[in-house]
Amino acid sequence: MPFRYTFLLFTVLSPFGTSPSEAYRDDMYKVPNGDRFNCNLCHSNSNPLPGEVGFPLNPFGRDYGAVRSQPKWNSTLAQKDSDGDGYTNGEELQEPTGDVFKWEPRSIGFEVWDLTAGTPTLARNPGDSDLSVPQVRFDPIRPDEYTLNVGETLTFTLNGRVTVPGRTLTFTLAQELEGARITDNLFTWTPTRTQGGNQNIGIHASDGTSIVVRVIKVNVLGGDAPSSGPDVPVERVQVTVSDFTVTHFDFDGSLLVDLTDFTQFAAAYGTSLFQFDFDRSGRVDFRDFLFFAWFFNQRVDNTTLIATPARDQIPFVPVEGGRSVQLIGGLFQQISVGKHLIGKFEITNRQYRNYYNANNQFPEITPFPLNGKSFEDRVLEQPDHPVVGVSQTQAEAYCKWTGTRLPLFKEWSFAARGTGLRSYAYGDFLEADRANYLENGDPFEPGTTPVGYFDGRLHQGFQTRDSFSLYGAYDMTGNVWEWCADTREDITPNQAPIAGGSYLEPNFSSNLKLGTASWVPVTEQRVDVGFRCLKEQ
Repeated sequence: MPFRYTFLLFTVLSPFGTSPSEAYRDDMYKVPNGDRFNCNLCHSNSNPLPGEVGFPLNPFGRDYGAVRSQPKWNSTLAQKDSDGDGYTNGEELQEPTGDVFKWEPRSIGFEVWDLTAGTPTLARNPGDSDLSVPQVRFDPIRPDEYTLNVGETLTFTLNGRVTVPGRTLTFTLAQELEGARITDNLFTWTPTRTQGGNQNIGIHASDGTSIVVRVIKVNVLGGDAPSSGPDVPVERVQVTVSDFTVTHFDFDGSLLVDLTDFTQFAAAYGTSLFQFDFDRSGRVDFRDFLFFAWFFNQRVDNTTLIATPARDQIPFVPVEGGRSVQLIGGLFQQISVGKHLIGKFEITNRQYRNYYNANNQFPEITPFPLNGKSFEDRVLEQPDHPVVGVSQTQAEAYCKWTGTRLPLFKEWSFAARGTGLRSYAYGDFLEADRANYLENGDPFEPGTTPVGYFDGRLHQGFQTRDSFSLYGAYDMTGNVWEWCADTREDITPNQAPIAGGSYLEPNFSSNLKLGTASWVPVTEQRVDVGFRCLKEQ
């Protein structure tokens, strides 16, 4: 692999026959992790050698780069092939929208690029701390506290998950404990008399790249409890903030660590409730408060990425499913929905273009022109806006190509609000900083906003609030109507429902409310209708 990359680096940015600007523009995607946006990825910062043309080439495995805060490419990172394609080539880096980092910045001057269009300004290479390595966690997240007698055997199964397909999760003891064994994810331990008292057992889970620790608390009765005096200190597994994820502190499952979670924690303060004793000191105290404060107001990321045949990836979020009574079409109806994954965002122009190109740009899958602009123009100008001008037939074909399908209207409604009766996907009131509707004041008015735009950040002087649905999907109120899979033949033939309302709906429109469906012909291509996909489980 190093020989391949060295040859590639030489041929991509060789000073012979290609100007630096051409190499920068045309070949930046071909080098390993081409996310530097400067020639230092392949060339050193030193002056040209006497008598030589251009800068000396960067040998593979060497660190060069002007921005010292950014991770550099090296031979160690070359081994972090988390997508299993045989190369560490930048496809391990993911945007929040789930797009592979293929880096198509917009030029705003000579070798000056606009990196703000859905592209983070600081990219991280695979293997750089815990910000980019595949996530590993135990299930359930909050373990039980066990109590048993000396001579009895404690047995439980260790479960967990990894985010990279094909990896195996391995469990090991964090430190040796007499009599404890882990075999095929089954933990067994029979404590002896000398092991009486409270025992904190550390267990590591690793997928080969990332390691997390879980502490199991066991109260052993009938043994010789160790002294807790100063002469014989009790050894405890050291627990730090890095041992946790934000999910541990989302007690109410709202996907946000907020005041409701703090209220539950505060009620446990001063007690010995194990769930809130994060440092495993035996008491919920100020140090546990510091643990909680570290994660306060953070968002739980429950994203699952699914690759398409074009090798880009679509983010999904899990929906538990169940039975509920929903207000649909002005009537209360009982619905039953199975467990599934719903698209975290509406399908974008960029994602549909990958499908469009992979299928030879056939006319029957071409989106309808919008305001005199062709689909290709919209991709160039608004790659991360939802694709519009597609019929239900075209939307269903895209989903089928990705191994998914369009959601039924009841599935779409359940993913937006679960078993509750909230009026909008994010809550009970329509608010201008939480959804895209007519004259809400966002910089794109009147028009679509990038998917996931209302995420709590400041965009072009417009402050948004994080506005995800009950299960973590965005833009299920406003932005664009979304096709559903239902069809009807009894009233008006060949019609299908669209849901969610759009940027053309005024604030008093009932179309923005959940449970409202508008039935339109399946072949209709509208400037305010897009779609998202559903993956069955």
